[in-house]
Amino acid sequence: MKQKQRELYGAGDYSALAAVLEPAAIALVEAVDVGVGRTVLDVAAGDGNGALAAARLGARVTATDLSSVQVQRGDERCARDGADVQWLVADAERLPFGAESFDRVISAFGVVFAPRPEVAVAELFRVCRSGGIVGVTVWPDDGYMGQLSAALREALSDESLFPDPDLGWGDEKLVRTRLESHSSDVAIARKTLRWDPAVRGAAGEDDCAAGYFASHVPSEMLPQLGIARDRVERRFKTSNGLIRADYLIATASNNSPSDASQTPDT
Repeated sequence: MKQKQRELYGAGDYSALAAVLEPAAIALVEAVDVGVGRTVLDVAAGDGNGALAAARLGARVTATDLSSVQVQRGDERCARDGADVQWLVADAERLPFGAESFDRVISAFGVVFAPRPEVAVAELFRVCRSGGIVGVTVWPDDGYMGQLSAALREALSDESLFPDPDLGWGDEKLVRTRLESHSSDVAIARKTLRWDPAVRGAAGEDDCAAGYFASHVPSEMLPQLGIARDRVERRFKTSNGLIRADYLIATASNNSPSDASQTPDT
């Protein structure tokens, strides 16, 4: 599963996807109260939407991603923006930091792809200082991205061809349960992204998802994926032609006693 994620995000242009997701990352940074001088870790950071948003608020930011391609993209993007962000390749299930290293730990649609959710969540809290805040964004099952993923999986004769497994993050009750195993102060808010499908479509065959499916899915199945995508898109398209994509921001204070000073075994 981790190798599929590396291949997906290294398969082509990620910038179009990053552009439509950026407002959610900005909202996440605001939700965890990032400010000047705070230390922030952005886990599974992609090319830096959350990291840049935090850096622009004066935080001292570290960003990690499983994909070395994404880390390079993020480092270059931050350099262009003049943002001082430390980037490194790291697995969300085994973060290379000591306990209580950061004031805020965030992940915008990133850590949700770690194959062992409980291990990944434990890592987020382990590296967050006592009294700090952990925050993630996820796609609910009944929203556009949740429905799209389900439709694409169904369209494939072999679900293993799909790079994103269903790990339960679309279930709000399960999200709350996972965070409450480490915190007594969990808040979940439903938000909405609206984007022009032409923005994502501008990348065409160079888009990372398009590149992944072209190289991993038998060519005779590709039309089925297009039909499934169009069917879901029609359901979530607004009268002005924008896609309505709901997402959840889940935040939790790191206020529960834990013996998580040790990194979990692999």
